[in-house]
Amino acid sequence: MTEQSKEKIPLLQIRLLVTLAAASLILFSRKPDAILNPQFWAEDGRNWFADAYNAGPIISLFTTEAGYYQTISRLVAAVSLVFPLEYAPLVFNASAIFIQSVVAVFIVSERCKPLLKNSLARYSLAFLYLVLPNSWEVFVNLTNSQWHLALLVCLIVIAAEPVTKFGRAFDLGVTAIASISGPFCLLLLPVSCLRTFLSRSPHKALISVILAIGCAIQAYGLLTTQREVQSVLGATPDLFFRIVGRHLVLGPLVGVRGFARIEGWDLWGSFAAITVSIGGIALATYLFAKASNEIRTLMVYAALVCITALAWPAVTLEPGQWSVIANHPTALRYWFVPGFILGACLIYQLFDGETKFARYLSAGLLTITLVAVIGDYRITPFKDLDFRSRVADFRAAPSGTVVTIPINPDWKMELKKK
Repeated sequence: MTEQSKEKIPLLQIRLLVTLAAASLILFSRKPDAILNPQFWAEDGRNWFADAYNAGPIISLFTTEAGYYQTISRLVAAVSLVFPLEYAPLVFNASAIFIQSVVAVFIVSERCKPLLKNSLARYSLAFLYLVLPNSWEVFVNLTNSQWHLALLVCLIVIAAEPVTKFGRAFDLGVTAIASISGPFCLLLLPVSCLRTFLSRSPHKALISVILAIGCAIQAYGLLTTQREVQSVLGATPDLFFRIVGRHLVLGPLVGVRGFARIEGWDLWGSFAAITVSIGGIALATYLFAKASNEIRTLMVYAALVCITALAWPAVTLEPGQWSVIANHPTALRYWFVPGFILGACLIYQLFDGETKFARYLSAGLLTITLVAVIGDYRITPFKDLDFRSRVADFRAAPSGTVVTIPINPDWKMELKKK
């Protein structure tokens, strides 16, 4: 490292810290109740916290959920036990905000220059990541932080190699945690192996090794645990086009509220779904052909996520999962990564596109997306279930009593008073 490079490091660190703070503020502005009135969401309370409290953090850490290990959520749950119960949801939400903010910081860093050379392009992509339409489900809740960690690992695989020991430790640590926090390592491993083969980098090879170990651990969990998921998809060509058109094409462009208007105007049906889907597939093909190898790698990962989401969704215990996905603004977690990567493709073409057509097309679609960002910006607050009063009831209960605490979204958390 040159002396000039060493002088730049403090300035870079300050810039990244400012970005971290700005990203956190953006997330807070989208969902202020996450901090001002924190409450548990879904598995955050029912599984991660309840398991850590009832069984203990060690046993909880080695317990699978839906067939796989979810280490990051269980680690945060273990930490939250140090605080009074009324502050536990705040610990969860603050952790989720921190994880998302770190992803934004990584996007704007010099490490992501191979993805987007222009710093303004990287800041634009980081902003889009923080305000992405049609993806409220994965924002500011720890349960879905696994999606953000997986995306971060994908970016690490694509990014330039770190030049500091901290950077290398960051890459390896994040990859290790992400590998045992959800099943995404199974999708990331082939992507990482491809990048390792092309780069011949020992650092990239080590990332692939960590992902391979994670795959073995997650495969063990999936093969030895019965997963309660409805296997009847109810797949039909019509539902396929409705899913693709709604969630993969229009969703990232017009958002949840924009699509609701399209439905309200009776503009959505089988013909519209087929037309939009074919147009979206054509657009993806064009963007893939015109993209850099780094952007193409992202697109391959997005394709793997889509295939997995369609083949093994976990949306309902009733038969016909495709129908639920196609006709409701639900399971948006599955389309978060493809939506983000579509935005990355468009921003790449806007700044680095080789033709005027590609730049103008991307500018037009990003303008539409900006309107959707405004429409979907504020995330609907959770129903106020008066968590603090429930905590007071829990404290007043005799030892050994199982206390049921309602949590969002219409779920229940059971704690056995100690």
